[in-house]
Amino acid sequence: MAPQGFGVRTVRFDLADLGRTVSVSARCDGGRWQGSLTVRSHVTRLRDVRSVLWCHPTPPRVWVDGMTQAQTQWASQEVLAGLAGVLGTLDCLQVNHPSDIRRAQIKAGVITCRTHASVPQPTSISTAWRSPVSTVRKALNRTPGPSRPAT
Repeated sequence: MAPQGFGVRTVRFDLADLGRTVSVSARCDGGRWQGSLTVRSHVTRLRDVRSVLWCHPTPPRVWVDGMTQAQTQWASQEVLAGLAGVLGTLDCLQVNHPSDIRRAQIKAGVITCRTHASVPQPTSISTAWRSPVSTVRKALNRTPGPSRPAT
């Protein structure tokens, strides 16, 4: 069910829309963000944001006539850092924050976290991309567990 069904005001946008249909005006005052987010003429005060759902945001791309590719790339990164930085540090529920997603994609870190959290973790193997199949088979055959390669 959509959040609107619960009487929750929802504002949806893609970071890539910054400068077109999305704008933000913010300042940090006493450790809290003050200002507003405007999406297609709908204004939301930053202090009223209760949660941010990150769902595969597309990075904004800044383009100004006369800018070199390097300048465009730098400006786009700065705009992303500004908007995502403000939204990502609001004192509210952050769902699927990009930093959390990046950390979760580092599988070796996930394996370690599972162990520290006392979650059962099967013995795992990490190999280089071009490891010979025989090396991987040999390592797996030394590893107890139900997953064994066909020989």
